Amino acid sequence: DRLGQARFISELAAKGWMSTRGWSSSNWTLPSHMSLLTSSNPVEHDRPRAGVPYPPIGESVSASQATLAEAFRAAGYFTAASTDGGFLAAGFDFERGFDRFVWERMGDPGDSFERHRLEVDQFIEEREGGQPFFFFIHSYEIHDYFLNTPPYHHFVDEEADREYIEHGSWLDEIQKGTAPPGYVSRLYDSGVRWTDSFVRQLVSDIEAKTPGENLLVVITSDHGESFGAKPELWHHGRGLWEEQLRVPLVAWGNYESSPRGRNDAAVSLIDVAPSILGLSGIEAPTSFSGRSDVFETSTRPGPVLREGVPRTVQASRVHTGATWGQSHISQALIESGWKYYRLDSFDGKTKSEHCYDLSTDPAEMDDRMGDPSSPCGKLARAWATKLQDSSAQALYVVAYSEAPVVLRLADSESVVGVRTALGSDSAIGAPGEGSFRWTPRALGDRLMILLRREPKGKIEVLLDGEVASAGLLWSELGFEEAPIEVQGGRHRARLFRRNTRTETTAGGSRDEEALYEQLKALGYTE
Repeated sequence: DRLGQARFISELAAKGWMSTRGWSSSNWTLPSHMSLLTSSNPVEHDRPRAGVPYPPIGESVSASQATLAEAFRAAGYFTAASTDGGFLAAGFDFERGFDRFVWERMGDPGDSFERHRLEVDQFIEEREGGQPFFFFIHSYEIHDYFLNTPPYHHFVDEEADREYIEHGSWLDEIQKGTAPPGYVSRLYDSGVRWTDSFVRQLVSDIEAKTPGENLLVVITSDHGESFGAKPELWHHGRGLWEEQLRVPLVAWGNYESSPRGRNDAAVSLIDVAPSILGLSGIEAPTSFSGRSDVFETSTRPGPVLREGVPRTVQASRVHTGATWGQSHISQALIESGWKYYRLDSFDGKTKSEHCYDLSTDPAEMDDRMGDPSSPCGKLARAWATKLQDSSAQALYVVAYSEAPVVLRLADSESVVGVRTALGSDSAIGAPGEGSFRWTPRALGDRLMILLRREPKGKIEVLLDGEVASAGLLWSELGFEEAPIEVQGGRHRARLFRRNTRTETTAGGSRDEEALYEQLKALGYTE
C-alpha cells in the first residue's frame, strides 16, 4: 500500500507489469530471501532450522536445492550481488552461484546506495565482452526507517515534529509498540521515496552502460511492516498477518516482448525465480517449486492460469526460544481468497488456528475457523499435506488409526521439537524426556520428531498401549518410499526417516562478531 510513495517504480509498473496480489513466503528477511532465490517454501528449504541458536550463522541449504544465480551462471551469465549485509551477508549461504558477492560490513564508510552504484559499475566492467548478466541488489534502507536520520525526514515537519526528530532511533519503542504510529509511518514513507530515487538512478546507469542490450528489471520486497493498526502488532517477524506478508512485485523491460499489464492472481515470492528464467529462455532447475507464469496478465492469461487450478501461497516462520513452550512454528496457506493460519509450539501443542475470507475481510478481523460453511477445514487438511514437503531431518510416524501413539527415543538429546500434520490439542512431549504421546486427529495424520542429529540407541513404539516395536534403530528405518510398518494389537502405523540436514560451516570469529553487531543494529538481535 506504500507503492504510491515510489513514483519511479510506479511509472515502471504503469509502463511494464505488476502484481496486485503478491505475498512473501515469511515475515522476515532470512527465510523470505531464501525462498525468493531458491524458489522453495520455508518448509522445503528449512531455513532457519528448528532448534538452531539465533542467529543461524553458517548453516547451509541442501546442495540439491539449486539457486537462481546457479541457474543463470550455468547458462553462461555473469552473476553478481551487492547486499547491505545482515542476513544477506556471506555466511548464510546466499553467495552460492554468484561470480561476485559483495556485502556491506558494519562501519563501512559512505552511503550504501552509492556503494551499490559503484559495485554495479564494477560488475559491468568485469563481465567478458557482451556476456549477459544477472545482478541482485539488496537494500535495508526502507527497513531502517526507525533510525530517524535526515534521509527519513522527507515527510517530516521540522517544527511540528521537532520533539520526535530529536528523539533519535525509535527501534526500542517500535518493538515495544509504544512509538507514535503516524510519525514512524512517515519515516517509512520517506524511506520508500529515498529508495525509489536510488532505483531510478540505478536503472538509468545500467541502461547507459549497456547500450543496445535487453534489460529486465524486477523489484520486490521480502516482507511488510506493521504500525499498530492491528492491536499490539508492530514491526515485522511478529505474525503471518497480511500487513507483514503482502509485498509489491513490479517488472519492466526496455525491449518489445518484455512483460506488460497486471496480474490479479495470487503470486508468491517462490514464483519469481522460475518466471525470470522463463523470460530469459532458461529451463528452471528441477528443485524449484514455484510457477513460471508470474508475468502473464489477467487479461491475457497463460496456459497455467487458463487451467483453472487454484493458486496456492504458503508462508512460514520458525522461532526458537529459550524453551519448547516459548518456541513455535507458524504456517499460513492462502487459496481461492481464503487464508488458514496455524501456530504450534515445539512441544507439539497447537496454540492457535485462524481462518479468514480475505476477499471480504482483508484486515483479518472476522475469524471464520470452526464455521462449517467456510472452506477452513479443507484448508487445514490441505496444509497438512504440505508438511510432506519438509526437508528437515526428522522421524515420521504415519497413523492408520486414531489410537494413541507412544514413541520413546533412548537418545532424548537428539530431539529439538515435535510437529503434527493436523495439529494437537495438548503437548506431545517435553525437552530431555524422549517420550512422546500423540493422539492422531484422523487416519493418515503424521507425527514429526525434529532432530538435531541422528539419534543413537533404540526407538520404541506403542499403539494403544500395545508394544508395536521395542528395538528399532535409526539406521534400520527406511525413507518415505520404503517405510517400516509396525503393529500393536489391531492398530498399525508406518515409520520412516528424513536425513537431509547439513552441517554448519565454520566461520571466522572476527566476521561473526561484526555480523552480530550489524544484526543488533538492524533490530534482529539483543
